[in-house]
Amino acid sequence: IDGLGEALVAQLIDEGLVSDLPDLYTLNPMAVGKLERMGKRSTEKLIAGVEASKARPPWRFLIGIGILHVGATSARSLMAHFHSIDALAAASEEELEAVDDVGTIVAQSIRDYFTLPANQDRLATLKELGLPFAPSAEEQAEAEARAEAAAAGKLAGTTWVLTGTLSDSRDKFAHRITSAGGKVSSSISAKPSYLLAGEKAGSKLAEAENLGVTVLDEAALEELMQEP
Repeated sequence: IDGLGEALVAQLIDEGLVSDLPDLYTLNPMAVGKLERMGKRSTEKLIAGVEASKARPPWRFLIGIGILHVGATSARSLMAHFHSIDALAAASEEELEAVDDVGTIVAQSIRDYFTLPANQDRLATLKELGLPFAPSAEEQAEAEARAEAAAAGKLAGTTWVLTGTLSDSRDKFAHRITSAGGKVSSSISAKPSYLLAGEKAGSKLAEAENLGVTVLDEAALEELMQEP
């Protein structure tokens, strides 16, 4: 949420304006404006940022609700597979494990989250407040078009693990790979086609070499993406 930093979160909680996630969506601008360092412009920016968050893609909302072990890569995969938060919430562990980049631990964490009554109540409130539980028709059409393009992409049929310090965020590299038809996994095994290794790659690099997984750097990835 634009305009919502850690210090402001602490103030909102300390002043009793927020005690749970849904409270952010019913903030009183006048009360916010009385907080330290919160003038008119800062307050307007915060309220606008809160409202704008309702238009984010559902996979970003999925990250935001804070399910243990669910990051950007797995959130994208989960929403591409289930299409809505409601469908995800109703999925069994077996159905969850069928999703790329979701293993037993992640599947159990997701089930634990959605079966907790407090989380069910919180999500029901957030849904009433207009948070994105499913993509719009336009977003769904765009997703289907991207999926078709990815199926014919340069990396179609390949699986990747990312490790080390890369020149950009791992999320952006994962997005590039999936947009070109590849899949991204969080753990190394004999299954991945490639390991994309940045600086200070560490144990995953050693594991990949032991398993015979092809290791590429960013330059080699670019060459692979440019091949005819």
